[in-house]
Parts: sequence; C-alpha cells; structure tokens
Amino acid sequence: MKKLVAFVLCLFLAVTGVFSLGFGVQGGASVNIMRGGDVGLGGSGDAALTLRLSQDSPFVFGLGGYDSFRSFNLFVDWWMLNFPVGERFNFYAGLGAYGGIALSPFAFEVGGRVPVGVNAFFLDGFLEGYVQATPSVGFGLGDSGGLAAFVPITLGIRVWLDNMPDFGGIKTDLNKGLGSFQSLQAGAMQAAFAQVFSTVFCIGGLYPDYSTLKEGQGVVWLQSYADESEKTQTTTELALLKKLDNGDSWWYICMDDEEGKLEYEGLLDSQMRVKRIRYKEDGETEEYVFPTPTSASENNSSFMGLGLGGISSLGMNFTMETVGDFVQGEETVKVPAGTWKAKKSVYEYGSSKDLTSFNWFCTDEVPGLLIKYEHNYGADLSSKGDLQSLKDGYKTKMDSY
Repeated sequence: MKKLVAFVLCLFLAVTGVFSLGFGVQGGASVNIMRGGDVGLGGSGDAALTLRLSQDSPFVFGLGGYDSFRSFNLFVDWWMLNFPVGERFNFYAGLGAYGGIALSPFAFEVGGRVPVGVNAFFLDGFLEGYVQATPSVGFGLGDSGGLAAFVPITLGIRVWLDNMPDFGGIKTDLNKGLGSFQSLQAGAMQAAFAQVFSTVFCIGGLYPDYSTLKEGQGVVWLQSYADESEKTQTTTELALLKKLDNGDSWWYICMDDEEGKLEYEGLLDSQMRVKRIRYKEDGETEEYVFPTPTSASENNSSFMGLGLGGISSLGMNFTMETVGDFVQGEETVKVPAGTWKAKKSVYEYGSSKDLTSFNWFCTDEVPGLLIKYEHNYGADLSSKGDLQSLKDGYKTKMDSY
C-alpha cells in the first residue's frame, strides 16, 4: 500500500510540476523468447520516441515500433532506483507497462516491463545518453495472441532544449585568436563549471542554505562514493567573498579530485543564479558572462539556481526543510570540523536484503546546518560526506571586485 501511495504521489508531482521536457529517440534489437505462446528465440528491430518530464523525474513515456514497424506500442516506465555510478554515470531500474497493436497478423497486446540501464548527461545537461535492457512479459488477443516474452536492448539519446549550451560570452584577448576552437573551449569551461557548481552546492542530495555565511567565510567538505570495485573521493570548497549593494555576491567555488583541481569565482544574484564566472586559463584570468534574465521569475536555463536539487531516485525533491520531517533523534557527531549535538534524519525504503537508506545530521550551529551524511543503496553501493572545516579569511584570487 505504501508503494502505491508513493507511486501516486510521484505521478502527481511529475504531471502537475513545471518541468523542462527531454525528447529523444532510441533504437536497437529485441530478443524474442516467446510470441503467441510459441517458445523460440528470435529477433527484430526496435525503435521508439521517448519523453521525459524533467531530469529529476522518475517517469519516461514512449511510442515504439518494432517487427519492421508492423507493430506499435505505448509505454510508461517508473524509475524506482536512480543513483550515481562513479562521477559521470547513473544506474536506474524500475517497473513499466505497455500496450500495443500488431497489424500483420492483427493483435492487441498489453504487459509489464522492467527497464534497467545506465545514463549520463553531457554538454551541461543538453544531451542525455543511455543504454537500456527491458525484459518484458505480456499477453495478446487476436490472430497472434497468447503469451509474449521479449527483451529489447536499446541505445538512446534525449535532447533538453532548455539546457542548450551557450558558446558566447567569453571575454578574452582577441589577439589570442577567436573562431571555432575558442567556442569549443568556452563550451567546455561552461560544462566543467556546471559540474563543479552542482557538486559544491549539492551536499548529500540537498542544497544547504549558506546565506548565513559572513564575508570571507567558507566551508570544506570531503565526499566519497564506493561500490564493489572502486572508491572515489572529492573535496569541495565554497566561500562567500563579497556582498554587493545590489544584492549580488561573489563566491569562491572549488572541486578537487583525482582528475585535478578546478577553481572559479562566481557572481551570483540574490536568487543565487550565476551571472558570471572567472577562472584561470594558461595562467591568465578569463571571464564567462551569462545572459541576464529580464525579471526575477524568468526561467533562464543559462542560470543555475540552488533550489531544485534533490535525490532523484526518491521520486520527489528533498530540501533542508522536508528532511526535518524525518528526524529520529539527536546524536553527538564528531567530524573533522568539530563536534556538535546534531539532529539525525533517516529516510529508508526497500527490502531488508536490498535496503536503500539516507541519513543526514544537522545542527543550527554551523552555516548550512548539514555536517554529515551517509547514504547506502543496498549492500554494495554507498556514499558519505563529512564537513572538514569552517574557514575564514577568503579573498579574491582573480581580481573579481
């Protein structure tokens, strides 16, 4: 019953929310195990148009054609699991349903499906690529009716038009040479900044409110991810550098992992949307300028706000406020930054053998409230993070103000 309520809630949020849509195509082969009640391996082509309501939505809709496009079906999938595998890829799995019609021989068919795949986003979220296997079982009525079992294996891509990359705006010395190389470099820097921005500000699936930071004050986090084969660690750092009279503010943003260290200084408006960034390129300071919205409520994809984060696999967005609904008590928590009496929030779902759990530890005594998190996705996947330090004395390194 609880899962049914969760499904209805997720569907309601997905349908009634204001989302940017992702459109795409997928194609591959379908391994036919049974058709019309007759057992026997076979194969056919498989292609579909897909629609996803948002990059955080657990629902995917599609219109597919197979068997040389003599058969068509509509399907909807619900990603019940969706979690990162490494720094780039996400694993997802869930349940779905389909209904279709075959033209020759004529038949109706309905059934269930289990989508399992890996996806990743590129070009600052503009492109989503994925590979997926979808074991399916159904029953048909008509000339070729009976039981059906098949496994489509597909490659797909979706385009998110709201995340169309902006390759303009880099202020550089024209003597360095403009043209296609510089445009690609600008796009690469924007994409790199988007990753750093989301990693630094999104901690444990949440976006802590750092509005209480004082000028020159910052926080350092160590976040790690582990699976059966590897463990990765990332150190993130952010600091409020300066508040301006018009409500804008300059921030220092840094991510350091095994691939190297990336540092930026960013100008954010009062709604915490990015207006410009500065970074070092070949020892010199470069600047990237983002389009400025005409009003505070305008949805401009070139701005990256801080209020839309969450744990996508839960089917709903968690915030610092909603995490408070799951407080189970207080504990004395020791992290490298210090020791505090913290409230422990717990969100769990799944079977005892494959339990997914999210633990957050928060205290009012530090900016952002969050000081530690522990997430476990079954027995083999986990992520955690600890507040390493609260630091003072930050100043601009790039003459930003």
